[in-house]
Amino acid sequence: MSDKVAKSGDKVSIHYVGRLQDQTVLDSTEGKEAFRFELGSDEVLEGVNKAVIGMKEGEKKSFELKAADAFGEYDEELLMKTPREQMPEDILEKDVVKDPVSQTHWMIEEITADYVLLNGNHELAGERLYFEVELVSIDYSA
Repeated sequence: MSDKVAKSGDKVSIHYVGRLQDQTVLDSTEGKEAFRFELGSDEVLEGVNKAVIGMKEGEKKSFELKAADAFGEYDEELLMKTPREQMPEDILEKDVVKDPVSQTHWMIEEITADYVLLNGNHELAGERLYFEVELVSIDYSA
């Protein structure tokens, strides 16, 4: 293991496995190249940034992210019933609708004869996430 310590602004490469509480794998670099990103950027979840800062090359770490530190808590206020007649038919054939004004993505949860139930929560909102990370390399920032 190297003595190099990762700090915000460094380009780092990691191998990782991200899981849900039931151990379902969300994403992994297994069998792939290491994932490279700028530490402290919004390329990864803030909780992942915080966990990698201070790690040394070759170090492995397991950690949990509470929902609030991952994709946020599930918010019932982000459920919206819209009268079906206000929704264009071509949109009803999709799983996700993008609001052209706010750029918000809404998942179509339910379609009835009277309304369309839209959900503005991220699909992983309310979920705790579990990660295993290995810091492969650090390229120091200038």
